[in-house]
Amino acid sequence: AVIKIDKNEFKSLEIRTNESVDEYKSLVALFDEVIDEEGNPIEEGLRKLVDPRLGDNYSIDSIKKMTQLAKTCTNRDPKQRPRMRAVVVSLMKLNSSIDDRSMIVSEALSPTMEHDD
Repeated sequence: AVIKIDKNEFKSLEIRTNESVDEYKSLVALFDEVIDEEGNPIEEGLRKLVDPRLGDNYSIDSIKKMTQLAKTCTNRDPKQRPRMRAVVVSLMKLNSSIDDRSMIVSEALSPTMEHDD
């Protein structure tokens, strides 16, 4: 899952969306489009951000959590943004929950061995 990010003159961070090869938007503008007034992610908008090569092989809940974290990191008020340590901890928790879910799914799908005693 790759979202291309370019640094322009080391001042503004922009992101290329899946909608158009030449379409660039600021992260703040992008989040304004996919998060409602209450700060909740809009599922349809989020799906447009996901790399299409993933197909349906991702958790929309994980995408929502990642978006909420990214939104806090792009808060217009720098004092309201989380510290990098908090971001890393949040990402580790998110990654751990994804790994746990993957393990549960793979265990559920693996054939069980039955023994006659």
